[in-house]
Amino acid sequence: MAYLYAAPFGSAGGAPAREYWLVNARGTRLALTDYGARITHLLLPGEDGAVDVVLGYDSAEGYAAGDECFGAVCGRYANRLRGAAFSLGSQRFQLDKNDGENTLHGGGLGFHRRFFEIHPDNDGLLCTLTSPDGDMGFPGTLTLTVRYTLTDADVLRIEYDAVCPEADTVVNLTNHSYFNLDGGGSVLGHRLSLSADFYTPNDGQTLPTGEIRSVSGTCFDLRSPIPLGTHIEGGAPALRPFSGYDHNFVLRKPQRDVLSHAASLFSPGGRVMECWTTLPGLQLYTGNFLRVPNGRGGRSYGPYAGLCLEAQRFPDAMTYPHFPSPILRRGERYQEITEYRFFQGGDRP
Repeated sequence: MAYLYAAPFGSAGGAPAREYWLVNARGTRLALTDYGARITHLLLPGEDGAVDVVLGYDSAEGYAAGDECFGAVCGRYANRLRGAAFSLGSQRFQLDKNDGENTLHGGGLGFHRRFFEIHPDNDGLLCTLTSPDGDMGFPGTLTLTVRYTLTDADVLRIEYDAVCPEADTVVNLTNHSYFNLDGGGSVLGHRLSLSADFYTPNDGQTLPTGEIRSVSGTCFDLRSPIPLGTHIEGGAPALRPFSGYDHNFVLRKPQRDVLSHAASLFSPGGRVMECWTTLPGLQLYTGNFLRVPNGRGGRSYGPYAGLCLEAQRFPDAMTYPHFPSPILRRGERYQEITEYRFFQGGDRP
């Protein structure tokens, strides 16, 4: 693993941004920007040249203007919180409303719109951020470290470490990369399998109803690989209100907090990506509402141009005590790992 270089990457909010590059022994290249600790490129070698398997923009200006959260670390609470508020102990905390009456991805100035400090760290890049007490309404000063590593086996490893020494708070972090393993076209022809026997149904606001429902006999049964277009293009009634998948799946865990398989994605071109995580949930979003006319290289990204596999705690978990708790107690550490593992055809073990 080698750290290549850092280069100017335009600006966001009037502040200069930089882009940082890593390369492994296979020639796979990973790029991050300090604006949102975002993955801007993931270039995998192929027979016809390198293929960039993540969606993005050419500069920080594009990321700042867009609302897709391409490649970003989302927090302090990824996904949605109902009513932009929650209770913790005897206190009620009002948050930023940026999704109708709800909070999405930590608010309008969530971590995806913050500058992180980035430093080379052995075989990876270390991204750090301090979120002050009251930031977007969340209690306590949170110190966050996100470490990205690209191994010589084409494993992208993301390690989250956060602590709030002065107060109890809530934390739910994820990476919001949009993947297309063929580097273009629609992902509806990609086949996907999930290690999930249950999912959390949504209401009309894309918030969980609180039910944990079996996937058996539904369009959410992805336990064996099927093309993503099977139920989307087939008009499954449960997907119509969302124009595709935008749902949280309950991961099958051999034991709590262990790094275990969450998903396998297979492209028509023969590339495979596996997602492994210590987290209990996985949000599958199939890019249902993407409308980006000026993406990387001037490309247009429409619906289903990429998909997100967002390992996380459950959305709106403060409303439902039977969901895994997102509460981080004062002085305790939030430590989670997600890996995206890449293979080509028969290289998969």
